[in-house]
Amino acid sequence: MSEANGDNLHWFVRILLRMICERLVKQGPMHKKRITAYYRVMYHAARKEFCEDSKPTLDAFLEECHQDANDQVQISSAAK
Repeated sequence: MSEANGDNLHWFVRILLRMICERLVKQGPMHKKRITAYYRVMYHAARKEFCEDSKPTLDAFLEECHQDANDQVQISSAAK
């Protein structure tokens, strides 16, 4: 993907992040804990970056980002 569509993650970072996420969401006895830990790391990174924002403001922003990401993903039974 390119910056033209608003996505400016470097290709290497995207590949690395995808590999990490695929391992974290792999089904098993600990998958919920791994996914929760991932969200916690991302939240702490956002908190560090947007340190001047209040918690409600940051939470609303992250929720908006989450919703935007969900809107862009089309999940079908064929993808399984």
